[in-house]
Amino acid sequence: MGYLLAGLQGALLATLAIFLPAFAFVAVIRPVAPRLGRSSRLASLLDGLNMAAVALMAGVLWELGRTAIGDPLSGFLALGALVALLRFEVNSAWLIVVGGAIKVATCLV
Repeated sequence: MGYLLAGLQGALLATLAIFLPAFAFVAVIRPVAPRLGRSSRLASLLDGLNMAAVALMAGVLWELGRTAIGDPLSGFLALGALVALLRFEVNSAWLIVVGGAIKVATCLV
């Protein structure tokens, strides 16, 4: 977006604006991290934040899945990719390549 609005300078500024807060947070927290690691309250807070993040990812997965899986072939490919990933630990790059090739082949037929 920064590039579209202000060219290369806008892209650099947008990138800086995205990453700088996280780097600043780490720089501030780093000196007190050992003490924070022993806090049971903080551990509980982080557990809750992790669960919230998992719930958000599940919601996004559901919405994207409903949109992306529009036909039976896509559903079959998604299910097959899930099994290959979880059961056989196939590299996800190969799953993308094979799934794309199958979809292209079906469009050509």
